[in-house]
Amino acid sequence: MKRKIIYLISLQLILNCISLYAQHWTKLGNGIDGYGVQCMYADTTDNKLLVGGGMTQVDGNTAYSFARWDGTNWDISMQNPWGGSAPNTTSVIKYNNDIYIGGGGLANSALRKWTGTAWQHINTGTGSSAVACLAIINNELYVGGGFDTISGVAAWNLVKWDGSVWSSLNFPYSDASIYSIAYFNGELYVGGNFYNHVTPNDSTKNIMRYDGINWKSVGVGIYGSMDEIETMVIYNNELYVAGMFTKAHGNTGNYIQKWDGTQWSDVGGGVIGFGGIGNGTIRQLLVHNGKLYAVGVFQFAGGIPAQHIAIWDGTNWCGLGSTFDNNIGAIAFLNDTMYVGGNFWTIDGDSINDMAKWTGGSYIDTCGNMTGVNEIVKKENNINVFPNPIDGAFTISYGTLQPAIYIYNSLGKLIYKKEKAKQGSEVIDLSAYSKGIYFIKMQCAEKSWNKKIIIE
Repeated sequence: MKRKIIYLISLQLILNCISLYAQHWTKLGNGIDGYGVQCMYADTTDNKLLVGGGMTQVDGNTAYSFARWDGTNWDISMQNPWGGSAPNTTSVIKYNNDIYIGGGGLANSALRKWTGTAWQHINTGTGSSAVACLAIINNELYVGGGFDTISGVAAWNLVKWDGSVWSSLNFPYSDASIYSIAYFNGELYVGGNFYNHVTPNDSTKNIMRYDGINWKSVGVGIYGSMDEIETMVIYNNELYVAGMFTKAHGNTGNYIQKWDGTQWSDVGGGVIGFGGIGNGTIRQLLVHNGKLYAVGVFQFAGGIPAQHIAIWDGTNWCGLGSTFDNNIGAIAFLNDTMYVGGNFWTIDGDSINDMAKWTGGSYIDTCGNMTGVNEIVKKENNINVFPNPIDGAFTISYGTLQPAIYIYNSLGKLIYKKEKAKQGSEVIDLSAYSKGIYFIKMQCAEKSWNKKIIIE
């Protein structure tokens, strides 16, 4: 009888771990292989997800650069838009019931349009050209990248299409790259990399705005000759810009900051790349159901663990509690289901390559002070850290769980590790470490959740 009780207790502990953090992600069909997913677009008219990138196989079949997902099955009938295994599809959108895609490194033709039966080439100028972003503004299609012509119309790096005529917007820099387009407060904003094409005292660094007549600066711009803006969205009546830039170069934020029409401001401390500041990027921002989603190459957001994906609610950054083995390059929602794509091979230790959909319902709440984790933990397994802040030792209590415990400093360096903590609670002494914010990761059955502690 005693052995049976011990066995049942052990089994219950295992089930507790598994039930708390069951797999939140699943792959789509047989998955994607190749050089990753770089762009997605939710086609709500046909109820399909348009997916582009450097893929060479989709669902076990040879398929280059483009495919569609209907929520259940893959359609690869439109694959191979570039006529071979290269280049990658870097942007996709649907305008006036036509699908447009952009690519990079192509001679004379970096833009394609689906005619219903085949891909049509749209001339983008002489030499190597690239289309990096597509946007629909006031019922017109805007195209940005690095080119000198669109369908015979001379234009540097930015044009628009009204359904009948291509028009230049007289962007002032010829040797530049535009990666993102947005419309804010009645003006057109473009961001990218054109820092080296301005004078030292010029404030049109990597971002500009257009009032229909003149191109103007956006505050002091975004500093850094190797830095760039990769994505822009409107959220809570402000323009959020993100990409590869840091405070160390004189900017307001790390990889993300916002513009209210007059000044720049930080977004909750921004994000931290792998290995610390200067080694990260936000690839895409997306607004959905009142929240701002960011994906890219980073490890922390606003001081909390958020590997490659984070959510901003206007006040706090939130993590998903998931572990990706490589970066996320794109995010989209189809029928309120979240999809992510990139260059990853595993999520939370499971083999899910390049693209996945969220199946876990509400994400694991690690927002702000991270107390929200208690909402998903059984009452008898409440997780608490006390006291907090500390000047030495503290206690972690976690009910009947027996997790592994890891503690990281603000740069992501592991400073404490215990592979199997005592059941119920653990006392940890950090008196040897300097003042600041530290992050506690607890792991059980390959699933993890997080807490934050401050040393004063």
